[in-house]
Amino acid sequence: MDTPQTIPAESAVELRAEIARQMVPIYRLAPRVGLHPAHLGQVLRGRRSLSPELAARIRAALSEPMQHEPATDVAP
Repeated sequence: MDTPQTIPAESAVELRAEIARQMVPIYRLAPRVGLHPAHLGQVLRGRRSLSPELAARIRAALSEPMQHEPATDVAP
């Protein structure tokens, strides 16, 4: 009888590295994931648990293009 293979859960370290590669600020990613930025930061630092469902939400948010906020300190 074949046993189903378990797909290794994505780790917070891997997600944190991808967030850094894409240079996405936590405060922009958190609302797309449905978390407060402080909560998301705790998840990514390993202080809160990272469920497979949350990892999938983070990965999905990272795959969507981030809209940049207009600069507010532009000189005339």
